[in-house]
Formats: sequence, C-alpha cells, structure tokens
Amino acid sequence: MVAIGSKPTWTDEQARAVLRVLEAVSRHRDREQLFVAIAGVLRSVFKFDALIVNLDGPGPDQMTPYFIHPRVAIPALQRSRSALERVFLTQEPIYIRSRADVADRPGSLEAMEKFGAHSYVGLPLVIGGKVLAALLLQSNRPNAYDDLDLPFATEIASAIAVALDNCLAYERIVQSRARLDAENQLLRAELRAAHLAGQMVAESSAMTEVKRLVELVAPTDATVLITGETGAGKERLARLIHERSARADRPMLAINCAAIPSSLIESELFGHEAGAFTGATRRRRGRFELANRGTLLLDEVGELAPDAQAKLLRVLQTQELERVGGSETLRVDVRVIAATNRPLTEMVEAREFRPDLYYRLAVFPIELPPLWARRDDVPILARQLVAESAQRLGIAPPHLDEQTIRELQRYSWPGNVRELQNVIERAVILSRGGLLDVAPLLDLSGLDAADEESDQDESTEGTEVRAALEASKWVIEGDDGAANRLGLRPSTLRSRMRRLGIERPR
Repeated sequence: MVAIGSKPTWTDEQARAVLRVLEAVSRHRDREQLFVAIAGVLRSVFKFDALIVNLDGPGPDQMTPYFIHPRVAIPALQRSRSALERVFLTQEPIYIRSRADVADRPGSLEAMEKFGAHSYVGLPLVIGGKVLAALLLQSNRPNAYDDLDLPFATEIASAIAVALDNCLAYERIVQSRARLDAENQLLRAELRAAHLAGQMVAESSAMTEVKRLVELVAPTDATVLITGETGAGKERLARLIHERSARADRPMLAINCAAIPSSLIESELFGHEAGAFTGATRRRRGRFELANRGTLLLDEVGELAPDAQAKLLRVLQTQELERVGGSETLRVDVRVIAATNRPLTEMVEAREFRPDLYYRLAVFPIELPPLWARRDDVPILARQLVAESAQRLGIAPPHLDEQTIRELQRYSWPGNVRELQNVIERAVILSRGGLLDVAPLLDLSGLDAADEESDQDESTEGTEVRAALEASKWVIEGDDGAANRLGLRPSTLRSRMRRLGIERPR
C-alpha cells in the first residue's frame, strides 16, 4: 500500500464528470439505476474493469456488497480479512498496486482473484464524519492507478457518498412503508376474523360447560389452553375469549406453529435483527411485539420444536424477549391463548413436550367437544354460516329448510365445524338464492358414523376399545397404536374414550 499523489487542478472533462455525477444523484433513487449511471460517468475519466461499493456492516467486522459492476454474486465479507479495513478505520483512501500488496489480507486476495483484478484504489464514502461504504475501482493490470488525481477522486467520492446516503434513506422509507402495509394487512385480517367470531353459537348441553368456562376466564389475563379435534372451532373460541376480555380494544394475533418451519418459528414469534441470518435484510418485529397489550393465539402449540419450547417458556415466565440476533431485552404485555389437537399430557409423558411449558400453558384448560357430540348446535351454526357465506360472496342467502337441517344433523362431520363451513359455502354457491341443497355434497349412507355408534351396545364397544388400548400399552397413535388396531382415526378414538368414560390407569 502506498500513498497516492495529487494534482492541483481539474481538466474540463473532470469538471463535466462531477456535474454528471451530481445530475445522476438528483435524477435517480433506485440503487441499480443510480450506480449504473455513475459507473458510466466514471468510465469517462477513470480506467477500471470493475466498480464495487461495499457497505459497512451489518456486523462489527462485516462489510456487505451493495453494488457490483459488472454483476457478480459475492456474500458479505469479513472486514478484518480485507485491505479495505483501513478505509473504514482511517477514512483515508488506499492504493493496491498488485496482489503482492494484499498477501497478508486473504479476503482481498480471494476477491481480486475472483474478479481477475491485479490492482485497485479504495475510496471512503463519508457522510457526517462516518464511512458509509468503500468505493473500489479495480483494474485487471497491475499499477493501474499510479497517476490517479486524488483531489478529483475525493471530490467524486464525496458526490457519490451523498448519492449513496439518499439511496439508503429512500430504501429505508420503502421498507418501512412495506412493513407498515404488511402489519396493517395483518391487523385488518385479524379484525375481520374477530368480527366473524361474534357470539358463541351453541345450544347443546355439551357446550354449556364451555360457555360457563369462557364467561369465567375471559375477563381475566389467565393463560388458556384450548384442546379439541381439528376444525372444531378452537380459533373462534379463542377470539371470543379475547372479545370478552379487557384487551378487546387491542389486537389479537394468531400464529399457526405447525405451518412455519422450525428454523423460522423463533423469528416469527420474537422477531429478528438485520443480518441475524441469511435473508434477514432488515429488522422485523415478531408476533409477541405486535400483540403487545393484546392477545396472542398459539395455534397447534404441540408442534413447537424443543428449542422453541424453551424460549417460549422464558417469555411466558418473564414477559421479556430478545429478537433473534439481537441483545436488547424487550418487555411485552401479552395474554397467551394456546390451542392444540394433540394430547399434550401424553406428549409430556413421552418427553416430546416440556412439562414446565405445559403447566404454564394449561393454567385454565378448556376442552372443545367435536361437532358430532353437539348435534343440537348444527342448525344454528348452519344458519349463521349461510348468512356469512352469502354476505361474503355477495349473493342472496338461500333458504334452509327442515329437511336440509335433518340431513346436516345426520352427518357425522369428521372435519368438524370447518367441514360444515366448507360444505355450506359450496352449497350457497350452487343454490344461488334458492333452496339450500347439501345432499349432493354429503354421503349420508356411509359416513353417518355417530348414528351407527348410538345403536351399538356400549358395553361391548367399551370392551373392544379397552382391549385394543391394553394390547397397545395405551399408545393411541402409530402403526401399533390402538387407533390403528380399531381402524379409527386417533382423534375419533379419543372422542370415543371420552364418551365411554375410559381413562388410562395411573
């Protein structure tokens, strides 16, 4: 590395080049367009084979390629392995005459070999006394910048620094707007879902206890664990609890723990800092932050990975969190409602779910019965879903007669309320304001499982179920589980055990 000589005056071409750079700064905000224009201007006064802008950060010993011309994909670089470290530390330019000058800087040597470069000049882009980035002009021949005009290059670098600062500010504005738009859409979706939750539509005796428990727990901040089969309406019940709480004027957010890869669940829950992992280009707030002073529904909580379980437990205990890749401790005030269709007590015994997290979540458990166990609710649910579907689809609601209601009540609804909702919506579309016809959408001859079960001798049925459970050592799921031995779904077997009063012996 050597110091670069300087000349006292500019040529007319140099002055015109400065003006053209300033013109590009005023015309362009897009990164690509701006620096392509600048590269074209610089080619008229400097000889270079590659132009590179390396941003400072995001880590303390990192620099990130911001613009490369011609385009080549390279990852973030370790600053201490590069000769450019001096530019960031001293705010002074450097001149590398040949690859021999960077023998002690393996990062620079690798980069020069990648580009086929033999010499380069590195100029600091300084704004407000801070180096935002380093500008590199690379040449494929050694000693290419022996006669570089340093005052002119410094003036050009100052103009480019202004351009870079404007570009970064514009990108931050765009990112902030996109983040706010995304958060707005999320909150609007949650508000729409909350509106649909409405009142609890239930007239059956099976739901009487559920309604009583909701009225007791809703006004409190207690953590609630809702269990029940898939599609039974656990999320709607959670929204009803939120709507009847003191937090009703704050958002309720939901996250499906089963739908997000385990590698991303922590970022979704707790947020992340820029540079925390590959692809984390900006800071992102997690669901706990977004739900502050409101309610967070952890749907399918039984699917959480063990490491995420441990971090969730800490947040529930302390109401404090740290974003992924961050060191700042943030306090949050969030009421948590968890929901699952999995047997958490069995998972605790099998060491698949942390017992301390289970007891933290199951402060106030509510078991939501499946739809086949509360058939008296089918008529009122069907009428509400017809009205909602017709309004959402913008068509006249069809008429729901007694024959159709009897057909809906005869069906076993293995998919619970979610299946009922889908059947009703399809029937509303097909009926187009006439008489609601669900018969073509239901196989009443083969799937009326609940009616068939009601005709069986319960003592015989209980004997069969108990024998299968004992043969499988009370394991319900899996190839050797009791559900498979009986030819049933695990959720159906659990419901049948509840109906028959069969419990695993302690």
